[in-house]
Amino acid sequence: MQIVLAEPHPLVRRGLMQILKDGYERCTIHEARDANELLQEVSAEVPDLLVVDIGLPGGPGLGILKSIHGRCGVAVPVIVTSDDPGPEFTRSALQAGATAVVPKERADEELLYTIESVRQGRTRH
Repeated sequence: MQIVLAEPHPLVRRGLMQILKDGYERCTIHEARDANELLQEVSAEVPDLLVVDIGLPGGPGLGILKSIHGRCGVAVPVIVTSDDPGPEFTRSALQAGATAVVPKERADEELLYTIESVRQGRTRH
């Protein structure tokens, strides 16, 4: 499985990467620190899944989801991570094209479960 992990904070990015590696030993993870790197990654090769912090530097917030889908040309599942994904944010993210939303504070408990839900065709928020 090919995953693009887009997270601006190095410590959080390393933690999320470790969660992904622990859960999926055979996955390849590409990193992006900002919106430009994210769009370069999805333009180079369409991943199987994206894990994206909507607050990426240089990004248009939720508008980055439209850019991702435009670059990929296919429906790629996007799991959005957020510091504070209240109901309004979650609703907006899903309407903008996110497949699921995971609060960063619970990523260690929920990220892998959410990925499996998404891979089975279920959305999770």
